[in-house]
Amino acid sequence: MFLIFGYAIRTIDSFNNFNGTISGATRVTPGRFGRALSFDGVNDSVSITNAAALTPNAAMTISAWVSPTLLGAWRPIVSKERAPFPAYGLYASNTASRPTARVGTTSDQTTSGPSALTLNAWTHVAMTWNAGTLRLFVNGVQVSSRTVSGALASSTGPLRLGGDGLRGEWFSGRIDEVRIYGAELTDAEIARLATAK
Repeated sequence: MFLIFGYAIRTIDSFNNFNGTISGATRVTPGRFGRALSFDGVNDSVSITNAAALTPNAAMTISAWVSPTLLGAWRPIVSKERAPFPAYGLYASNTASRPTARVGTTSDQTTSGPSALTLNAWTHVAMTWNAGTLRLFVNGVQVSSRTVSGALASSTGPLRLGGDGLRGEWFSGRIDEVRIYGAELTDAEIARLATAK
């Protein structure tokens, strides 16, 4: 297991030199840990230039702390841009206001939680994919899954936090501690991320 991308909002640095360019989002206090980035839900994002490591071949995990201020539309926390659908994404909400994990293989595959995230409160969300199953976690507990076959669709587009410029989808609220792993974390490992202090 290895951490591909870990974005510590409080320092605006990433691990493994995948530094992002902030567009519109602002550093604010409090974050979940120190400071967070605040996104306006209109066009704010952080863009990370494409690299081969950002499209894992066999498995991945994405996790983040979020405090949304609006739901009711596709609100990406992380999106690897690709047309017509993302290579992968973790969302605070879909059109039914439910958190959603998404991967693009031969088609657009999603799994969503049973209920909306709480507005203006910190929630840990995570997704795993292993070329067979897509799973979604909220506060360290698996809330949905689905069978997904095939490799991730290739993407040369950027990885974005808080937005998807191709689809015009934008997160509204605060995001902190984004992590992308090139492996499927276990339930226990995700639970530890969700209870970190």
